[in-house]
Parts: sequence; structure tokens; C-alpha cells
Amino acid sequence: MVFEPIRHARWELFLLRLGLAYVAWETFVGSSDFTEQPHPNGIAHWVDLTFLSVDATEGWLRWAARLSLVAFVVGVPGVLSLLVPTFLGIGLFTLKNSQGAIGHSFQVVHLCLLAAWLAGVWAMVCRMRKKALPNGLGRGALEVDWARQALAAGYVVSAITKVIESNGMWFRDSQFFALHLIKNNDMKFYGKLEAGVQQLQWLPEWMMQHPMACQVFFGLALPLELFAFLGCRNRVLGLVFGVSLIAFHLSVKQLTQLDFVYNMQLLVVLMVNPVWWVWRVFARSGASG
Repeated sequence: MVFEPIRHARWELFLLRLGLAYVAWETFVGSSDFTEQPHPNGIAHWVDLTFLSVDATEGWLRWAARLSLVAFVVGVPGVLSLLVPTFLGIGLFTLKNSQGAIGHSFQVVHLCLLAAWLAGVWAMVCRMRKKALPNGLGRGALEVDWARQALAAGYVVSAITKVIESNGMWFRDSQFFALHLIKNNDMKFYGKLEAGVQQLQWLPEWMMQHPMACQVFFGLALPLELFAFLGCRNRVLGLVFGVSLIAFHLSVKQLTQLDFVYNMQLLVVLMVNPVWWVWRVFARSGASG
């Protein structure tokens, strides 16, 4: 598992920034109408975020965030171009999570934006001190690298949490996943009347009859998450862990109707990076020809 800092050509950095901005863009579509935060979550314990729902404020901030993402794509340093998107996104969804029901669909997006912004801050500090950036990376590559590490860290934290909450018995207890599947399907059916979830009524019974299959599928997914940080060591491991985690998410989606679309999009952009592999194949073909 050789460590090879991932360096990017200008065209590749442009595409990576474009991909990250594309995923983040969805954060600023629509509007919020929350005038209270009855169940404060995160920073809402100390900051009143309801001002973000005021039309006069929210409207121009959302446009400022969109324009900032465009600036990020064309190469404006992240310390400037990611400031508004990062903290507005965190603020808006913290306010939403302070209404009594917590969602985490965009959590990974804001985590990656925050990491990229912090990389921009560190790049500025290093420039002021006239010091080289870590591993000889340029500013743009460092922003992408820190975002990639943040994405991997999210999976590692998820795995550690599962180990702690299960008292180290995650592999053993994964045979009972059928019970969670029944609960999740019933919540979706009775909460939103989604008839499609009833098509999987046969699956929990099959899983209870084949507990070893559950243990293999869900139990072995734990080390995949736990060692996701290895995907940051080089492009090959990034491809392996990226494709494996995407396959796992797609399987879970079919089983539970839970869609981790933004996780998968970020895995494609930051880990798999298919455009580079296509370019690599053609480059080698041209060289050999």
C-alpha cells in the first residue's frame, strides 16, 4: 500500500472542482421557511439561525453561494470561493435539523466543503510563511486532497460508531438486520404511503432464514468503511475503495430504499475519478502505438 500523493493536471483539477461544485449546488436549491429552532442541533445551541429563513437574507445568500461555486470551478482560491457555500450550507441544514427530525443527506457534502475551505486557509498561511504545502501539492490539489480525506473520515467514523454502539458485536448482530428492514419499510409505507416498499416484504423473512448471508454482507461492510482512509493513499486504492463503497450503497438502496446519492456522487468525483482512468488508458495506448 504505497503512499503516492495524488497530483492533478490543470484539466483534471477543473473537472474535480466542477464535480464537487455540482454536488454542492443542490444544497442551495429551493428555500426554507423555518422561523424557529425548537430542538437546537449543533451550533444552533449557541446561534440563532432563523435569520437564514428571512427572504431578504436567504435569497441573496443563496445566489452568492451559487456564484461562489462558479468562482471555485474556474480556480478562485477556496479560502474565498468556498466561504459562503460552506457556512451557508452548514447553517441552513443545521436550522432544518433543529425542527425535531434530523437528516444527514447533505452532511458529507458540507464536511467535504469545510475540509476544502480549511485546506485553502492552510495554503494561504503557508504562502504567508513562505513554506511549501504538504507533499509538494499545489493549492488546488491540496483542497481536493483534504476533501477526499474528509469523505473517507466520514466512513471511518461511521464504522467506529457501529463498533461502539454494538459493543464490538456488529458482525454477530448483523444477522438481525431484517428487523431494521421491517421497521424502515413500515415507516416509509405508513409515513409516506410509498407502495413500492411493500414489494420487499419477502426479503426480511428470507434474511431471517439465512442469518449467515446477512452477517457476510453487512458484517464485512464494516472493515470496508473502517479502512476507507486507505483510498487516500494512491489512485489504485482510491478506485478500489470508491467502487466498493458505491456498490455497497447501491445494494443497501435496493434493500432498504435508503438513497445515499450524495455520498455516491462524491465517491465518483473524489475517489474513483473515472475521467482520469479513461485518459490514462488512451495515453498508454497512444504511447504503445
